[in-house]
Amino acid sequence: YEKHLKYPYRLACQTKIIDEAGIVECSTLKRNEIVIEESSTGSLINKNINLDPAVKKDSDNNVFIDSVQVGKTENNILGLAIDIGTTTVVLKLADLTSGAILKTISFENPQRFAGSNVMSRIHYDSNDKTKQLKRILNSHIYNAIRKMTSDPQNIFDVIIAGNTTMRDIFFGIDVTSVGQSPYISITESEYKTGKRPSTALSFSGKRMRLPVNTNARVHSLPLIGNHIGSDIAAGLISTDFYNKEEWQVFIDMGTNTEIVLGNKDIAFASSSPSVPAFEGGGITFGMPALKGAIEKVKIFYDHVEFSTIGNIKPVGICGSGLIDIMGELKRADLIDVTGRFKNEHPYLKDDKFYLDKENDIFITENDLNQLAQAKGANSAAFEVLMTRAGIEKDEIGKFYLAGGFGKHIDLDQAKLIGLLPDLPNEIYIKTGNTSIDGLTIALFDKNKKTQIENFIKKIKVINLESEGSFFDFFVEGCLFKSIDSYETEFDDF
Repeated sequence: YEKHLKYPYRLACQTKIIDEAGIVECSTLKRNEIVIEESSTGSLINKNINLDPAVKKDSDNNVFIDSVQVGKTENNILGLAIDIGTTTVVLKLADLTSGAILKTISFENPQRFAGSNVMSRIHYDSNDKTKQLKRILNSHIYNAIRKMTSDPQNIFDVIIAGNTTMRDIFFGIDVTSVGQSPYISITESEYKTGKRPSTALSFSGKRMRLPVNTNARVHSLPLIGNHIGSDIAAGLISTDFYNKEEWQVFIDMGTNTEIVLGNKDIAFASSSPSVPAFEGGGITFGMPALKGAIEKVKIFYDHVEFSTIGNIKPVGICGSGLIDIMGELKRADLIDVTGRFKNEHPYLKDDKFYLDKENDIFITENDLNQLAQAKGANSAAFEVLMTRAGIEKDEIGKFYLAGGFGKHIDLDQAKLIGLLPDLPNEIYIKTGNTSIDGLTIALFDKNKKTQIENFIKKIKVINLESEGSFFDFFVEGCLFKSIDSYETEFDDF
């Protein structure tokens, strides 16, 4: 139970005090409020969409799901979209009769005690026969639904998305196989062997023990493959990715990085564990997007300026701040292409570059090495897909940056350090949480689920481990290389 914890932390419920005297410090897992991306800015939900839900009501108030009667109500029929992220969970309550969004609720994923990344959750769940991760998640979702409406019995349609691990844990499916090569879920394995028609799942409200109508349909979008889950499928719905002729890139930089490159006729996809560093993992003062995290940085000749989330005292550095730091250090010629410090600066001392001397917050060469590997894996995955597709960067018409991390990064800084390809800024679209909006669109229009099912069949999932070119691209991507098109002069230097 405690293998995922770092020294000196222990689980109180597993600890025995054997010394007669000593100091024991106790704390809960509660921390500052996390910044959660609850909506998308580039979604179809912001435009006119076809209101044709799978759940409908006739003139006698009989409720039907795909023409099968499931109940009766005099009230409007409600639908619920649930995006289960490794870090955060978002719920949207929708009126399927009028097409209105009634309420949105979000919270930090309570499974964090089992580790911050997917592999830690898989290890924990595989060794825990009590389904604790499922129970604690479903308990929080249960309470959230109760807060959203006083009459949840009118919720007849619940649609779920998440990465492969998060989705399957919610439905109580063993995720052990997702953590072992070839990294596919039980549902994907059964689909490939013809034992099921789709990787989508569907159960009743009663079986899922949620406070919704007992005959409600609790279902998910299909998986794309391996660690590329139904949250990416929802994102493709949100951006209308599968209806466009031009080449596009959809990238979600969360705990993992998932990339889809393609158009309406063909697509390639991969998953890379490249972003934990950008969410604070392995970085001395790294942290998620909590209040007090440094999110913007500017280096001047004799000082450093920064801003924090919530405009409070800094306690660490979140992903957008880390990208700014790398970009600024490169722009100031304070690091070489390998991330080693060079030259002099008042805030560079003992191989540490201080962002805030007063609160002793700094970044080290080891931190830069971790970040270099993260961005290297990210850029290498993109290059592999480009090679498979046989296209050049200038053929890309749209580049969607999904998720909270993608929405808040500085494009010029990200391109300067090689995290993103050197494309015109107008090509990039920061979309925010496309998963929750794609789910909501699927609630309103039943045809979207069929469309994404058909499109997924066109997607070729690339296992990066088996790609001989990946390592070469990775080594190149780990370098902090300037981008020719970005030649902004360094302030005061």
